[in-house]
Amino acid sequence: MSSMDRLRFEIFMPFYGEQVLFRQAVDSVRNQSNSDWQLTIVDDCYPSDDAMRYVASLNDPRIHYLRNKKNLGISANFQQCVQLAKAEFFSVMGCDDILLPNYVAHMVELIVAHPETTLIQPGVIVIDEMGRKYNPLGDRVKTMIRNRFPNGSHIGGEQAAASLAFGCWTYFPSIAWRTNTVQNFRFRQDYRIVLDLALQFDLLAEGGTILVDNLPAFAYRRHRHSASMMSAKEGSRFIEEAKLFAESSRRFKILGWTAAARSASLHLTSRFNLAIAVAGELLQGHFANARSLSRILFRPADMPNEVN
Repeated sequence: MSSMDRLRFEIFMPFYGEQVLFRQAVDSVRNQSNSDWQLTIVDDCYPSDDAMRYVASLNDPRIHYLRNKKNLGISANFQQCVQLAKAEFFSVMGCDDILLPNYVAHMVELIVAHPETTLIQPGVIVIDEMGRKYNPLGDRVKTMIRNRFPNGSHIGGEQAAASLAFGCWTYFPSIAWRTNTVQNFRFRQDYRIVLDLALQFDLLAEGGTILVDNLPAFAYRRHRHSASMMSAKEGSRFIEEAKLFAESSRRFKILGWTAAARSASLHLTSRFNLAIAVAGELLQGHFANARSLSRILFRPADMPNEVN
């Protein structure tokens, strides 16, 4: 493998989860067609040493295992990964996601071809708990929004911010981030679910750009017990989104990004997803939860505080 000063790509894997899927995730990195990578697993004090023992059994010098001295939580552990990065670009993949065999090779190819980009969003397929291709409504909507940009589009500024505020079509674990740019920013500690979108807004506001590539290179695992799915059911995801979009709308107005400010204020896709969640709770007879979610749905955009 190349020395670190020549290494173009690092992969970080914050770990706190199920062993079988974790091993599949690690194996997907080891199966890359381009072997010039480094993987760092950051264990956030999961109550088992199985992950450490599995990594040791691989005896692969490209794979490093770190265990936090105490549980940091999602955003702080993500931030630690960012600060540890040394290569030109890096990604922070989920410990249950899968890199397709071409991921590293294609990212390096795009990095060389587009040295000016801040982050790269590759093509993504969605899989379920069993690894089968899965295409729920939310992901179909993300695809429709993303497909407004032709393959190879290099977008930034108000155009990118307005699109992401309309509906977040990026997949955080699949993104390749430019290290020396992203290390100037921090993941928001007050967010658990939308911290990646908040970071993207920060980068765009400071002149960052997104390269949109359609070649599938990443398999994003979506399952019923993920943090995103559980937070949607309980409503915390939508509360976070409302808060982020309200403050982003104000920020975009200051920047003179009128269309982006309007898009963030309306956040139509977020409201659409929330309406579906309300309908689902009603159909299941969960009337108290439906009422709670409805209060978020009909709350004015500039009043995103939690509802009881």
